[in-house]
Amino acid sequence: MYYDLNKSLVKSSLNPAYRMSNYVQTDYHSLAYHWAEEIIKNPGASTNPWLLIGRKGAGKTHLIQAVGNEILELEPNTNVLYLSASDFENLYLDAVKSEQLPSFKKHFYSLDVLIVDDLQNMSNRDALEMLIKVKRNLIKKHKQLIFATGSYDIFPAFPKQRIFTNKNCSGCWFDDWSVWDARQIIDKLSSDMPDKYKDFLARIMIDDFGALKEALSVINATPDPDYEAMVNSITARFLSSRG
Repeated sequence: MYYDLNKSLVKSSLNPAYRMSNYVQTDYHSLAYHWAEEIIKNPGASTNPWLLIGRKGAGKTHLIQAVGNEILELEPNTNVLYLSASDFENLYLDAVKSEQLPSFKKHFYSLDVLIVDDLQNMSNRDALEMLIKVKRNLIKKHKQLIFATGSYDIFPAFPKQRIFTNKNCSGCWFDDWSVWDARQIIDKLSSDMPDKYKDFLARIMIDDFGALKEALSVINATPDPDYEAMVNSITARFLSSRG
């Protein structure tokens, strides 16, 4: 991956479909949802940096991108950048290789909101050091930082506190959801499904809310669905994919 910083090709990859209005909020998500709303109202003022921790499919990416989209909706001139940790790492390494590090720093230091997803995938120590420098610079200017990670062990053998220690830093853990949380999502996204199939899917797919939402979208897009056949087929594919 190569980024020509001199031509300002570093673009935010926010998905406009991710909004607060279509985020399925359950009891399990309520605290994170509340903090997201507070950040949208006043970026950089209180919860900063904001860290979301949870397994794949827990809803982290939707929520952090929704925050970015809502901030832009309220203030279109806000400089918001969403990218994965791997993209940040590759961008940094390319900047070093092409001797564009000053342009790299200028770009990131000019941001109003920086959102970095999948932080557990960062593996280069120098890139992480640069992220820490960017974090310190933006915090001093009261700019908003948001991080998401699929693992609490963010960077092996590296003190994660260097990124997250700050008096206003807050974190949300998305690892303790229950069957009831999964059932709430099903009730909201597929209300016509008979209860016995809702209960079944909630138990089978409890550890992957992303896969659950995808399954429900398939069911909802089918006219007059045969719930038993579709649930059996979805379950078989899901269990097969898990090995």
